[in-house]
Amino acid sequence: MSIREIVKRYLFFILGLFMMAVGVVLSTRSNLGTSPISCVPYVLSLGLPMTIGQFTFLMNLLFIIFQILLLRKQFKSIQLLQVVVAFLFAYFTDFTMGLLSWVNVTSYPAQVGLFVLSCLILALGVSMEVTADVVMMAGEGVVSAITIVTKKEFGKLKVAFDVTLVICGFLFSFILFHRLNGIREGTVLAALLVGTLVRLINKRLSFMDAVFKGTSITMNTSQVLTTIQKSHPLVVTISREYGSGGRDIGKKIAADLGISFYDTQLLKTAAEETGLSEKFIAENDQFIPNLLLNQLLSQGYAFSKKEKDPLNAIYESEKRAIMKLANTESCVIMEHCSDSILADFKGSFHVFIHADKASRMKRIQYEYGISEKNVEETLHKTDRARETYYQIYAERKWGRIKNYDLTVNSAVFGLEKTTELIEEAIKGKEATK
Repeated sequence: MSIREIVKRYLFFILGLFMMAVGVVLSTRSNLGTSPISCVPYVLSLGLPMTIGQFTFLMNLLFIIFQILLLRKQFKSIQLLQVVVAFLFAYFTDFTMGLLSWVNVTSYPAQVGLFVLSCLILALGVSMEVTADVVMMAGEGVVSAITIVTKKEFGKLKVAFDVTLVICGFLFSFILFHRLNGIREGTVLAALLVGTLVRLINKRLSFMDAVFKGTSITMNTSQVLTTIQKSHPLVVTISREYGSGGRDIGKKIAADLGISFYDTQLLKTAAEETGLSEKFIAENDQFIPNLLLNQLLSQGYAFSKKEKDPLNAIYESEKRAIMKLANTESCVIMEHCSDSILADFKGSFHVFIHADKASRMKRIQYEYGISEKNVEETLHKTDRARETYYQIYAERKWGRIKNYDLTVNSAVFGLEKTTELIEEAIKGKEATK
C-alpha cells in the first residue's frame, strides 16, 4: 500500500469518525435514546460528572484491554491504534455536543425525524470507517476477538454484544436514577436501522477502493458480461416453485440439447472458495426462513470489513461461478439467483416453472417421502425461504412474470410436454438472433 493510499484512507477514516460523532450527538438531542454501543456512556454522563466523550473513551479502553487478554499473542500491534481512534472519537463526540447544543426539538414527530436523521448520519460515518479499512473500532474489535476465541459467528455475537450493552445501560440507569433514563424506543430503532443503512451505504461506497488506489473503477456485473461474452453461449436458467418438477425438467432440457446441467456443483465450488463446509452450505443455500431475523443477524457484518457474512460469501462465490459458466459454455443452471445474475446476458433464456399446490404436494410426498401431515407446511416453508433469499440477493420479486422469458404451469402440461414447450421456445428465441 503506497503512502498516498494510506493518507487517503486515514483521512476518509477520520472524516467517518466525525460523522459518527455527529450521529451520536444528534440522537442524544432527540431525547429518544442512542445506539446500543453509545447507551452506556450516555446514561453514565447523565448521572455522573463526566462527559459522554470521556465515558466513551474509558469504555473503549476496556474493550481494547479485553481484546489483548482474549487474543494474547494473536493481538496485532497495529490494533493498538484503536487507542488513538478511541481518543479521536471521544474528542469529536464532546466537540459536537457543544457544536450542536442549540438543537432542541420538543414535538414527538420532530424527535423521531431527528433521530432517523441521526441514524442515517451515524450509518454514513460507520460505512466510511469500514470502507477506509485501516483500523477496527474497539467495539467491533472486541466482538471480532470473541469470534476468534469461541469460533462462533460474528453476526450472532454482534447482536449478543449490543443486547449486553443495552442491558448494562438499563442497570446503570436504575442504579443512578431509580428509573429508565437515556434509553428509549430510539435505542431499539437504532439497533434495527443503523446496520441495515450501513449495508446499503457500503454498496454505494464500494468505488472508494479504486479512489484510494488511484485506479479505474471496476465494472459492474452487466458491464463485465457485455465486455467478456463473445459467441454468446446459450444459458438456460430454471427457477421454480418447490415440487413443480423444475429440476427434472432442467436435467431433461440439458440432456436433449447436449449441454451441461449445473445445480449442486455450485455448492462444491462455494465450499472450496469460502472454506465453509458443504454441509453448512447445503443447509443454508437459497434458504432464509425469516427476513427480519436474517437482517438482524447479518447487519452486524456491515460494521466490519474483516468479518464476512457466510451467506453473502456463499452467494458471491456462486455468482462468480455462474458468470464464469455463462462466458465459457452453453448450459442449464438451476436457481441460485442465476436469472438475476444473468439478466443482461445476451445468450440467456430465463424460465420460471410453477404448479398448483395440490400437484406440488403430491410430488413432494412421492419424491421426498414427506408425510401427508407435514407436506403442506414443508411446501410453504421452503417456498417462503426461497422467496426471502431471492428478495435479499436478487433484489427483486421472486416469480414475477416480467423477469422471465417464459413461465410454465407444469401441472397443466405435465413434465414431458413442459420440457418440449421450453425447448421450442428456446429454439424460437435462438432463431430470431
